[in-house]
Amino acid sequence: MNVDQISKDLKKVKPSKNLSVFLVCLLIAFLFWMLNAFTKSYSTVIEIPIEYTNIPSDKVSARALPDKASAEVSGTGFRLLSISFFDSPEPIIVDFNLGNKQVGFKKLVSSFGPEFLRSQVLNDIPSELSLGSLSIDSLKVILEDKGSKKLRIGANLDMNIEYPFFLNGKIDVSPSHITILGANSLVQNLDSVSTELIKLGNIKENTNNESTLLFPTGIESEIVEVTVTIPIDEYTEGEINVPISILNLPNKKALILLPSSISVTYLVGLSKYDKVKKEDFNFSVDASMIEKGKSVLIVTLNSNPEFIQVQDYSPHKVEYILKK
Repeated sequence: MNVDQISKDLKKVKPSKNLSVFLVCLLIAFLFWMLNAFTKSYSTVIEIPIEYTNIPSDKVSARALPDKASAEVSGTGFRLLSISFFDSPEPIIVDFNLGNKQVGFKKLVSSFGPEFLRSQVLNDIPSELSLGSLSIDSLKVILEDKGSKKLRIGANLDMNIEYPFFLNGKIDVSPSHITILGANSLVQNLDSVSTELIKLGNIKENTNNESTLLFPTGIESEIVEVTVTIPIDEYTEGEINVPISILNLPNKKALILLPSSISVTYLVGLSKYDKVKKEDFNFSVDASMIEKGKSVLIVTLNSNPEFIQVQDYSPHKVEYILKK
């Protein structure tokens, strides 16, 4: 039998009268079941927002305050359905001035007991619902003086620089410092803030990233994002001859070093290869070692350009001729 024939046969099939009656009865039964189910009593948990008012403008909370409470309520299915989708509960208003006041060292405290919180919820939920337990039994609002402090920003990086590339200079965070605000006791305990983790994987070129700052609870700042710049360059090897300076040579004496200069091998970024000058290195020997019977003098590296890495230098020891 082909598809066209099956299609023609299906068009001839018409719903019977008995099927229509059955579907109507099924619908009526479902409606009665729903009516019966939603008139029964149930319990559920609803979330009620919390708002704080009359906080003095020169004060700030010393710790994080809850912004919502969970309340167990009971009622008919119809009433619970309406409060879940249509009649959202009003927020609990915590007026700082209405609490039980206490004054501590550099702190203001306003406490609210369970009766206050339950009365707030009962006034807001429909009278047909009964209130069970609350997730917050009592509430204590502790205020401190506002404090501010300028902090440096650290970059939290997860990266691997592939050889022969390297970090060519300092990682730059812009801005490098921010001013934070918060409770004075929290602010004074901080010395820096960090970016969120920046995952870069393997890198071999300069990288710029916008990153969000992470603040402890109760701390805020007008600046919440920074730019992190990572300077990457490719290694190349260089070699240079540098004269050796003489330290602690007695007056009226001359010292001839054999040899008088050393060969230095180093790694430097390609972008700064032409900036390497022998004057930027300082190698020396200590002539006071001669009086202690030393036949050779040790060559010491005192300084070199910060943008290079000294790999080796030769010789590490030199002979000398002392002239009086």
